[in-house]
Amino acid sequence: MKTILVCTDFSTTGNNALKYAVQYATTIKCHLVVFNVVRMARINPTISQAVFLELEKKEESIQQQKLESLVGKIYLDLHLKKNARRVSVVAKNGIFVTETLVAAAKDQKVDLIIVGTHGATGLKLFGSISSEIIFKASAPVLAIPPRYRYRKLKTIVYSSDLKNLVNELRCIAPVASPEKAVIEILN
Repeated sequence: MKTILVCTDFSTTGNNALKYAVQYATTIKCHLVVFNVVRMARINPTISQAVFLELEKKEESIQQQKLESLVGKIYLDLHLKKNARRVSVVAKNGIFVTETLVAAAKDQKVDLIIVGTHGATGLKLFGSISSEIIFKASAPVLAIPPRYRYRKLKTIVYSSDLKNLVNELRCIAPVASPEKAVIEILN
């Protein structure tokens, strides 16, 4: 595995997924892309397009700084050394969170996407954004529950209809192999 993308919306669950991703990427020594989608309402009849684009750029910059600060704090809290060559921090404007994140994952050629099970909306099992990412992403998605803490992967339970198992395993094996985790398939 070469690259992991983790997305946070600065919620408790999103930040917990970020902590998990930092530890996992450090353990398996891969590149980590920390990602935030900056959402601004596109319709504002009181300002010009040029002014709106400037505001959008400013908000993206603010979110980028906030994200960089959060990442630095997490590395400090976890007593890990941040390797600047292995960590990228990206805040990007986007109308639709899922499409922006999935496009970024494709552009970055990520091998795994890590998200919280739910974000700022606080839904209980899977949030709407997490669910959409799971269905639309071409890379495997690991959804981290709110209070889950990083532990070395020992077992991956994967649900399959067995119709395309060989290709499915090609996606899952790179997640399992760095930590020699067992893959259990449920049908």
